[in-house]
Amino acid sequence: DWADENPDELCRDDQGEEVRSYPGKNKCSYSFASRKAREEMKKAITAVIEHVESSPYANRVFGYRINSGTTIEWLGWQPKAGRVTDFSPVAKRAFAEFCKERGCEEAGREVPGYDSRFGDFAGQLLFDPYKHIRYALWNDFLSRQDAETLSEMCEHAKKVLKGRKVVGTYYGYTMTLHDGLGSQYRS
Repeated sequence: DWADENPDELCRDDQGEEVRSYPGKNKCSYSFASRKAREEMKKAITAVIEHVESSPYANRVFGYRINSGTTIEWLGWQPKAGRVTDFSPVAKRAFAEFCKERGCEEAGREVPGYDSRFGDFAGQLLFDPYKHIRYALWNDFLSRQDAETLSEMCEHAKKVLKGRKVVGTYYGYTMTLHDGLGSQYRS
């Protein structure tokens, strides 16, 4: 129901199509820029912890691993081949604000599309940050959104647990997040 009630909070590709975490299934992929999604995740974390901690097995649980994305590794959503994310209204607004805070308002006027991300430097590890400033800012923005989300979720879980148990996650991959980097090679 959350996806139906919050369509502007869902991850969208450069064609405006909703990006699903599991293609063909009825599972939504929230935008990592969505504050509403973060609040919903906190509710879910609280419900799970309260359920487990009130069970007779609570003394056997020493910690919780918080996860999201397409895997337990906090990877972002994979768009269809030849497409890129995230063009949701919430991500567009957050990216514009992110760029404004860094004095790069012009770069934040639009989310970089496929050509801006894979044009003249496709397949290269490094690119010219001046020529590709929008893409450099976009990568920074997405990496921070993801890291902030998972940090916020772990902090919330620790608060619910009152610091009595270990809370953590598995995380990495700053350049391959959400971008569809692999999609340029898929048919």
